Amino acid sequence: TWGDEVRLCWEVDSCVVLTV
Repeated sequence: TWGDEVRLCWEVDSCVVLTV
């Protein structure tokens, strides 16, 4: 659904949160 948050992490404390 629209408006969900997706968190992408590639290292410790290296995350981005995308709203799709």
